[in-house]
Amino acid sequence: MKKLLILIIFTLILFSGCNYNQTDLDKNNTKNQLNENTNKEKEIIVNEMMKNHSNNNEILEIKNEKDILKEKELEEANTKFKELYNITNTSQTIKINNTNNNWYKPTPNTSWQWQLSGKIDTSYDVDMYDVDLEQTPQNVINDLHARDIKVICYFSAGSWEEYRNDANDFPKEVLGKVLDGWPDEKWLDISNYESFSHIIEKRLDLATQKNCDRVEPDNVDGYTNENGFNLTYTDQLEYNIWLAEEAHKKKPLNCP
Repeated sequence: MKKLLILIIFTLILFSGCNYNQTDLDKNNTKNQLNENTNKEKEIIVNEMMKNHSNNNEILEIKNEKDILKEKELEEANTKFKELYNITNTSQTIKINNTNNNWYKPTPNTSWQWQLSGKIDTSYDVDMYDVDLEQTPQNVINDLHARDIKVICYFSAGSWEEYRNDANDFPKEVLGKVLDGWPDEKWLDISNYESFSHIIEKRLDLATQKNCDRVEPDNVDGYTNENGFNLTYTDQLEYNIWLAEEAHKKKPLNCP
């Protein structure tokens, strides 16, 4: 269920395209609503209780209480997500009740090529390319569009990468643990995303300027990893919703 909701959030982050009419959400109210019933403080207390008890039965009871708190937090976050985006849960799938059909939505069996480094090989006969936002030359995107190929622009929304042009713009306090297998990346403290939101907004602006059809924000599952900030599911959900809202505000330059 958690993975499904994260996938839905990723789908929502795709640029909304021309004439998108989305109900404006008050970001501060959204944040307050999402955090209203979180149990961070209770979880900290539970952890401290576990440190101070040596009896196995007592520890087992405390662990059970901690699991209950976590399940309650997930349930509340899921409910809030559905309310914000008017989602109905059926027996087969979760349906987004959005009547706007103008924005590009990749369909099943869409053919694609994903290349994030090196000189982009544009020889593939596919429907869509996924390329790096910052490093892909404009002429490559233009050439693909000339062949009626959609272009998705990749950037990492949940991690700091030391080789990016805007790497020095991130506050040091939001840089967490190194990503497993990626020594030049660190998790971002997305629970404090307001402190670097302007950087993400500039990346979305760049995607618009380069005429990207949509974006692929990577590493939006930091809460499931050793991130250094004890991020929660609610933290991740709030950040991903903000990403979706900001992306939906952008108008692609290739609108008819």
